[in-house]
Amino acid sequence: MKPDLVFSIPEIKEKEGLTFSRDYAVAELLEEGSEPSGTCQVHLDFSVGGEDILLEGALSGKLRLPCSRCLVEHDQAYEAHFEELYPIGDGKIDANEEVRQTLLVNVPDRSLCRPDCRGLCPRCGKNLNEGPCQCKSPVETRGAVNAKPKT
Repeated sequence: MKPDLVFSIPEIKEKEGLTFSRDYAVAELLEEGSEPSGTCQVHLDFSVGGEDILLEGALSGKLRLPCSRCLVEHDQAYEAHFEELYPIGDGKIDANEEVRQTLLVNVPDRSLCRPDCRGLCPRCGKNLNEGPCQCKSPVETRGAVNAKPKT
């Protein structure tokens, strides 16, 4: 369901501006099937000046993302701002796309649950943040695989 981020230009002009704040689930603001989840506080300020309306937007919240190394989901805080200028007319301002794009740009390609994340064992898949696995160390394994038989 698309959020209600459509505003009447005549109403903004009549009130000489408008302020809007609301919390959303990230899934409401992004396309269906998007990976990140979490919360997003949307704050929009509309200002009338001359023949234009300036929209200043601020987004903040927490995204729930999988760690790029160990795949454990964790929260990552974010904050983003944008500005858009609209001509004054009789129509509406649909801020859905600006909010969606700003949020998407702020979803990191990679995220770590913690800076020293050790990741997963490449052999057994154990989360190495929880302790060592029972596999041989990568150096020993590599040596055994690459070792040439003695003649």
